[in-house]
Amino acid sequence: AVKASRPDQSDCFFGPNVIELCRLADITFLGLHGGEGENGKLQAAFDLLGIKYTGPDSLGCAVAMHKGVAKQIFLEQKSLTVGQGATASFTAKAWDLSYQSLGLTLPVVVKPCSGGSSIGVYIVNTDEEYQNALEHSFHYEDEIVVEPYIKGREFACGIIDGKALP
Repeated sequence: AVKASRPDQSDCFFGPNVIELCRLADITFLGLHGGEGENGKLQAAFDLLGIKYTGPDSLGCAVAMHKGVAKQIFLEQKSLTVGQGATASFTAKAWDLSYQSLGLTLPVVVKPCSGGSSIGVYIVNTDEEYQNALEHSFHYEDEIVVEPYIKGREFACGIIDGKALP
């Protein structure tokens, strides 16, 4: 919709003069949130164009946004406590998998594999909710994650130069 609203009807990922403006800066502050701002594509483009930016590099962003890959990395770290139970990611071609066949019991969480901002995330308590969650999550992308639901509060913490912010 944003691309279509441009006066020149450009289908370019970047708007008019964005690259030129970013090249003029000593460093570009990335204050983006969600898919395109956090999945590593923008960072990769800036890397290729020699534009310096704040935040993680393209590989770090891509790995962090892919919930299946990120969870496996966390599980490999013996110093981290990670929620118990299997995490499965699968594509729309295999979406008829039951949570039972994944070794899970209700409640579970169903969510897009690389989405952000809790869009398309469902906490599932019944078989009917599970089927609906699968169907709706695949509207956002072609790969989803199903994992045990962990009841509790969610916290986020910024880290700069390896140190947690207050």
